Amino acid sequence: MWLLVKNHTFAKSDIFWIKYLTLWCLLIPSLLIQGIAEAGSSCLTEGCRNGGTCITHKNGVSTCNCNSKYVGDFCEYQNPCLTGPGRCQNGGTCQVSYRNESLGITCICPLGFAESLCEIKLPNACDSSPCQYGGTCNLKTLDDYTCACVNGFTGKHCDTKNICATSPCHNGGTCTSIPGVRNYKCICPAGFSGQTCSDDVEECNNNPCKHGGTCVNTHGSYQCMCPAGYTGKRY
Repeated sequence: MWLLVKNHTFAKSDIFWIKYLTLWCLLIPSLLIQGIAEAGSSCLTEGCRNGGTCITHKNGVSTCNCNSKYVGDFCEYQNPCLTGPGRCQNGGTCQVSYRNESLGITCICPLGFAESLCEIKLPNACDSSPCQYGGTCNLKTLDDYTCACVNGFTGKHCDTKNICATSPCHNGGTCTSIPGVRNYKCICPAGFSGQTCSDDVEECNNNPCKHGGTCVNTHGSYQCMCPAGYTGKRY
């Protein structure tokens, strides 16, 4: 059967497509209006929720700056890193993620841990506890490490006693370890002597003051009391 529409004939089977296209012609304007409205929505018109602050950037785009407890375009969601059922373990860093139009978390795991919440410990070089005398093992890779030694010890495994760690040299002396004998040597500044630079040098024994000046010993040095007509450290 054929239908006559404004002097044009259409097959009856084409009526479905005519109705389909007509429906789209009616829907497209409303969809465009809705899209424009959504694209134009910003915190300037919608406002930021839960204490968020609306900030307009140099490119003219306005976004919400949310506090740490909330996330979302308008700070409308509670931060799942703080309120969700799962927590990143073993020092993992929590980041908010979106999956299937819902909020979730992604854990960035430190070296040596894995799985969604960093709950699985991976076999690594620190498992054998290579650092001695209280040293802390820090992974460089799963197969390599460094030891952070406590005061008084040094070496790759903190197995060498650092005899200078107790600062045995006094009065600004510099401590130097003597290899192989587990001992040290102090390099003393001027005015001090002895194994630990504790002895004050008696400079007045060398009569440093000239022209009858009187030498007075001081801590680490000396002073000349000059007679009339003379001045200076020694004259």
